[in-house]
Amino acid sequence: MAPEFIIFIVLIRVVIAVAAGAVASSKGRNVAGWFCLSLLFEIIPLIIVACLPNLKQQKADQDRIEMEQRRLREQLRQERIKNEAFRQYAAQRLDTHDQVLGIETRTAQALPGPEDPSAEQALSAMSGGGAEPLPVAPPPAQADKPRVSASASVWYYEMNGAQQGPVTAVEIKGLLDAARIRATTLVWTEGLADWVPLARIPWFGSQVAT
Repeated sequence: MAPEFIIFIVLIRVVIAVAAGAVASSKGRNVAGWFCLSLLFEIIPLIIVACLPNLKQQKADQDRIEMEQRRLREQLRQERIKNEAFRQYAAQRLDTHDQVLGIETRTAQALPGPEDPSAEQALSAMSGGGAEPLPVAPPPAQADKPRVSASASVWYYEMNGAQQGPVTAVEIKGLLDAARIRATTLVWTEGLADWVPLARIPWFGSQVAT
């Protein structure tokens, strides 16, 4: 066999081995191992390594998935913290309302039903049984806050000298329609410095019956 042919064969194998090493490197495989295999078996190792999965891409995808999972877990943790803080705030507000009204609403059994006569008796007792209505203290001071839209507010109203609520503006209108409250009924919401007659709230407009 001529020396030139041998040199040509060696050069071909080296080129194939270099190509196999480059492919192996791009796929995160062992460069030296695939280089040596290609020197021995020529093009077959190059074909095999070209068909193998890309380990670098797989690792990048796995890292991206893990990072996204960590982000979602952290987002869920933050949401749970916010929900717990809101729950505690709402519980404190309800406890304050219970103290003002002198009732206990933490259990369903403690809440008076719509036909519960004890609720009317409690209101009558609080109003002094026909005497002058007791002054109603506004809920925890929010007077320094700006005025808010009536349609988006939580409202309280006075009945028989006792504070009622919280209710929505829609429920206030329902009470107006049912003639349970009137234009002179005192109401309060966040943004008001003190209790004011319902007639002074522009949002309720012509629905106020004097």
